[in-house]
Amino acid sequence: MPIRHFDIYLKERRLRQTTSLNALKGTSLGIDGQVWLKTIMSSLHVGSCVGIGGLPFNLKSQIEAHLKLFKKYDITPIIIFSGITLMRRDKPFSTEDYRPNKRTMGWNSLKNENQAQALDIWAQSKSIHLTDLIPAVMRILESNSIEFIRAPYSSLGQIEYLYNHRKQPIHAIYGSSDLFMFNIDSVITNIDFEKETFGWVTRYSILSDLRVSKEQFLDICIMAGFEWCPTFPVVDKVSFTFKDVHDLIKMHYSGYNVMQTYFDDPDVKRLKYIECYSRAYCAIKHHLVLRDDGVVSPLNASNAPNDLHEVFGYRLPDQFYYLMSRGIVHPHLFNPLNSGSILEYPPLDNGESIEYRTFITTSLLKLNAQVYGLYTNHLHSFYMNRKINVKTWFDPQKDYAVRHSEAPKELLEPVVIKNPQGQTTDDKDKNLIELAQACTSHGQTPKPDEKLDTLKDIHDTLSLTILRNIGLLDLNKISGQPEKTILDSVKNADQLSIPVGESLVLALTLIKEGVLTSKSWSVTYDKPKQRSSETDNENAYIRLISRTASLLPVDSKPVPWEGPFDRDLLAFNSAARTLNRTLGNMGEATILSLLLSQKTNLSVLKGENPTLKNLLPFQRDLHSALGTMIKFYLTQRTINSKQIKTQQILNDLQNQTPTVNDILANLKQAMTFFQMVAALVKQSETENKASWSIPSNVCEEFEAASTWLNNHKL
Repeated sequence: MPIRHFDIYLKERRLRQTTSLNALKGTSLGIDGQVWLKTIMSSLHVGSCVGIGGLPFNLKSQIEAHLKLFKKYDITPIIIFSGITLMRRDKPFSTEDYRPNKRTMGWNSLKNENQAQALDIWAQSKSIHLTDLIPAVMRILESNSIEFIRAPYSSLGQIEYLYNHRKQPIHAIYGSSDLFMFNIDSVITNIDFEKETFGWVTRYSILSDLRVSKEQFLDICIMAGFEWCPTFPVVDKVSFTFKDVHDLIKMHYSGYNVMQTYFDDPDVKRLKYIECYSRAYCAIKHHLVLRDDGVVSPLNASNAPNDLHEVFGYRLPDQFYYLMSRGIVHPHLFNPLNSGSILEYPPLDNGESIEYRTFITTSLLKLNAQVYGLYTNHLHSFYMNRKINVKTWFDPQKDYAVRHSEAPKELLEPVVIKNPQGQTTDDKDKNLIELAQACTSHGQTPKPDEKLDTLKDIHDTLSLTILRNIGLLDLNKISGQPEKTILDSVKNADQLSIPVGESLVLALTLIKEGVLTSKSWSVTYDKPKQRSSETDNENAYIRLISRTASLLPVDSKPVPWEGPFDRDLLAFNSAARTLNRTLGNMGEATILSLLLSQKTNLSVLKGENPTLKNLLPFQRDLHSALGTMIKFYLTQRTINSKQIKTQQILNDLQNQTPTVNDILANLKQAMTFFQMVAALVKQSETENKASWSIPSNVCEEFEAASTWLNNHKL
């Protein structure tokens, strides 16, 4: 939340000036990543993302359009993103979340065949979080050789440090007006990428207009209310203006005097406002920043208080902050250590099913225990014993304990096997399958004391650790007498033009956890019409095939999705995305574990200049687009198997999904992938492995659906 009413004040007082981008030629421009992403989001038409999940298909093209404009004017952008969230004192889920109702309204509009209205409502629901976009944005920036940094905490403090640094790494700043609370003289508050102009404001013009000192201005901003502090309750009213706080400060000369005057006010006491104000003031004056020597320390360190942990949380090792600054690990791995909570908000489908709620409070709970155990196991006892609870929107009073200190010790040591024999590719996704096959076929034993001195070694270790922890790799049976795992049965993966390793792992894990089946979930939105040619079995086959296919990406143009939407598939996608994110976290936690246990060191990560795309597993965001396409095709085939030819169905689907490059090729990919998963499930039943048991009824479901699909293949 920006400073309340401040932007309106700037507009009313006409303090913002407009200039051509030519004025920035040859400069290094520090950009607040969140502010920049908001500008990009406004042109992405994100409504369709709410309906299918995942990231906007045109995210990369929009970012590169902005970068092209910067290059045109010889502007060197440096993007600064925020990191770990500051400590909060308010209770989780204490304010009403209007997004689920908005999303439901959108689905109701879609039922009434008003797709344009549905997309508009979804876009207004603010369901796409900027923080979810940042890892993908970092990969795009990296591929375009654009410098970025993730701050240890807020980007605002890091920008102040860079702006005032003696070496002047940035000459100008593009960000929000909140930056004026920090020691910054001038801010570009908006860039018009169509008119190629920018608007800017100086602190001098603001102070002159208000006729206040820098300290008084800071008091006004804090007490007006922003993300770290609510509005001072004495002036908090519907007709609030920025001038209300200004007049209060002018009357009492300082925020401290105002606090003393209203010390006994019941609302001031109820909100513990003096404490909140003090914390916000401290966070601004002494923000923790990453310095050029790699050390994290406060601004104005000489007079910083000794209880900064009350504002920022307890200190983490400096190498954690460095890895976060490079985008190798992300803040969501550390926020629960600060707050003690993992907050589960309703997913895009609203998470109304028992299946989803059970999944995040049982299966994922065990995986999260491994994630946090992997690296807290090597930290101070405070973190080793730190209580972390999952809190959910549907039962906010109940805590689900993440028992990371009790996780099995054998799952908290990374799997170190250097240069497994039998690997023929360095491709990250194909490598995931080959790794398991190489380890089992050659009977290689983990060597926990061996040092990892290449990025490939590190990536292999991340992948093997994940496979071991989810049960796809039984290390006890590798040494001496190698026993094959379910991944050894993967054949003909090259039939697909896209990498499928991670999608296969997700599918098998979701099957094992009882999420990927042919059964309807407890809450169903798409009620099949009664059709004379369609049986309940066919409904089940289509359900299973489309869920499985939705784990694959679709080959689409870089434009917003146009095509069918399916809320039942979106519900399944919510579970798949949550699992994918958790496995990605496990990979990041493994890197931290390797560093803390001295199995590798920062020089490896610094020296080889790792690319985020190739180092980290399970970073792709999932959507249900391909699942909706195969569901449409198979449903039409069963309804109109005699009346309409296959080509007509494909033409209809092409008309519905003009953004997809090749309808036929995408559908074939989906069918081939399903048959691959079905073959693995059948192999699992044949070998009857205790380490990876799939219920016999689920095996039968896949076999029956596979046989049925053979009669409808393209």
